[in-house]
Amino acid sequence: MTQSQYHFLSPNVTISINLGFPNLSIDVWTPDGPNATKGVSEQFFGPGVSEAFATSLVAFNEHVSAEDDALTDWVQHGLLGGLPDTGRFLTNSKQLVIHFQKTIAAAVGLSCQAAEKAGPGR
Repeated sequence: MTQSQYHFLSPNVTISINLGFPNLSIDVWTPDGPNATKGVSEQFFGPGVSEAFATSLVAFNEHVSAEDDALTDWVQHGLLGGLPDTGRFLTNSKQLVIHFQKTIAAAVGLSCQAAEKAGPGR
């Protein structure tokens, strides 16, 4: 692999392919109560992948997941106080979050233009 790839399949499934030897990570999240989510990650490696590479990549993915979990837990905790009136995305660094939000808006029948007119972060 010469370039990492990260694919969003649906609101709760992603596929990641990282640099280096053949590898694939599938992540699935499911609700675990009204204010919690449970995630499952599976790592797959192609033939001939060294144990050191596999161990290193699994550790990297676990580290990134822990960072993501801390961020989403923080946001979830904040949202328990009610929805914010406004918000703003860092559009240069959060394209995937923006894409996710637009995809969900489209899935529930809102056009992207309507979502954008509602204001940033809505």
